[in-house]
Amino acid sequence: MRRLMIMLTAIYACSFISHAQNGHVEMIMKILGTENPESVDPDEAERLYGLLERPLRLNSASRSKISSAGILTGYQTASLLDYRNRHGDIMSLYELSLIDGFNSSVVETIAPFISLEGGRLGDTGNRNVENDLAVKGGLKLSGYKAESDYAVKYKTDIGGVASVGLALFSSDNHQIHGLGASYVSVYLRRLSAKMIAGDFNARFGQGLALWNGMTMSGLTSTGAFYRKASGLSTSWSYTGSSSLTGLAAEIDCGRLTFAPFLALPGIKTYLSKSDIQPLLLGLNALWRGRSMSLSCTHYSEFSDIVTVNGTYITDMKTSLDAASCLKGTDIFAEVAYDWVNAALAAVISSIIPVSDSWRLALNLRYYPSGYNSSRSAAPRSGSKCSDEAGVSICMNHDKGTGGRHKLDISVDAATFPHRDTYVRNQLKLYADWESRLFSTVLLKLRASERLRNWGHFARTDVRADLSWTPSCFSFGGRVNYLRCVGNAFLGYLEAGYKQERWTLWCRSGIFVADNWDDRIYVYERDAPGSFNVPAVYGRGVWLSVTGSWRFARWGRLYLRGSTTAYPFMIKKKPGKAELKLQSVFSF
Repeated sequence: MRRLMIMLTAIYACSFISHAQNGHVEMIMKILGTENPESVDPDEAERLYGLLERPLRLNSASRSKISSAGILTGYQTASLLDYRNRHGDIMSLYELSLIDGFNSSVVETIAPFISLEGGRLGDTGNRNVENDLAVKGGLKLSGYKAESDYAVKYKTDIGGVASVGLALFSSDNHQIHGLGASYVSVYLRRLSAKMIAGDFNARFGQGLALWNGMTMSGLTSTGAFYRKASGLSTSWSYTGSSSLTGLAAEIDCGRLTFAPFLALPGIKTYLSKSDIQPLLLGLNALWRGRSMSLSCTHYSEFSDIVTVNGTYITDMKTSLDAASCLKGTDIFAEVAYDWVNAALAAVISSIIPVSDSWRLALNLRYYPSGYNSSRSAAPRSGSKCSDEAGVSICMNHDKGTGGRHKLDISVDAATFPHRDTYVRNQLKLYADWESRLFSTVLLKLRASERLRNWGHFARTDVRADLSWTPSCFSFGGRVNYLRCVGNAFLGYLEAGYKQERWTLWCRSGIFVADNWDDRIYVYERDAPGSFNVPAVYGRGVWLSVTGSWRFARWGRLYLRGSTTAYPFMIKKKPGKAELKLQSVFSF
């Protein structure tokens, strides 16, 4: 044990910069256009984890299923379906890269989430029944207080004709027990329609009017400028906190798609403790052309319909959005009108290929102070897209799989004229550089600066990651410095072993953050469906161990244990520990 501690101390002294990313997380980051796992939306991560386990069948999937996957743009979807109708099955990833809207970089990004199993040429998958079952339990200790939770999820897909998902959870943390995001979905192929009863996501346009759930990533990379609308899609998560509950349908009529929906957003809260039940009614109409798509969304939200104390509209919006791809240049925009507050908001963005390896992204946005942003997830610099006008520019350099270096530089300027008695202004600067020094050594450097004329004037964040992955082993760590109110620091080392049958990761770190405004977020490895990004605050150390074991072709077991102590605090703070166990079955 002493030798082990001496070895770890020596490694810390020589190289405490680094990081060994989880492969699945890196794939999800690329799809979402984020440059670090701390910016990934947990609900999106859970959904994309499922797509990694059950890839989208590009040769047989319907237009609705391709769109709801949320990994392709509207133009790419239309181009893919047109190619399929003209030439039949896509036989290789190289052939996919030759289709309009796709290239080697796009194909590399989406490859883990897709399958090229036959569509017309004898695909028998349509008669298969696919089942997924996940069971997890956890125990948390904070001082002398213990909390436990458990959850069960089950989903079955009957040959692409029908799908049923069920999630149950219980937690001592907030004394909540009940039904997570569950649904029943039916695909009517002859009518080219999809019907959903239960929990679903509604994400249209660029997220200005209706986009339930949230996006945590800022405009730090070119991929983050484009919201990939998934329309209506089923929701299957442990809590279903961001999903809508009700009835929805999606009907394809050639180039037109109609998506009516009725939802009771607060039904789960109402059943437990509330006497107010809102009602949400909406419709989206989408037209897809060869290189352009147009969409119109309208929804109205009514409140107090249960108590009948005077039904009234609390939120009503109408939006128009368009997306086009002209000679490789993507242009996408949305304009929305808030009828209740008489406010008009707009966002327009473009991604321009400057050369084979350089891309330029531009964003302009205007969200007046009266605009209701409760159901919005549009590009923005703050947590709410209200009372904000801004412009963002990003340059990206990436040569794809053959390139050794990748660079993202972004500048975001925003003004908030009505948040106080004076005009608030903000400037964000971001740079991310990634370099593969050798075939097994990857270095990442990230720096960001936020300048404001209110509160804390500057917030500086600098991070360095270095990973070494010889064969099945992986070694790395990170050093992170942040300056806002005071100085904050975080550093950790990580070692891992990864094979198809089993994986094991061990991480140990130290942190110093005396002020809450200096907190540092750090991604922690966890089981699928549990995206763990805690805020590090105080002075302490932590140790975590995460592993998995595939005990059969159809099952895998996950285990995570962690402990955090605060030995350097002047004012004593109780430590905490956590233990998680999860089994995942696919059959």
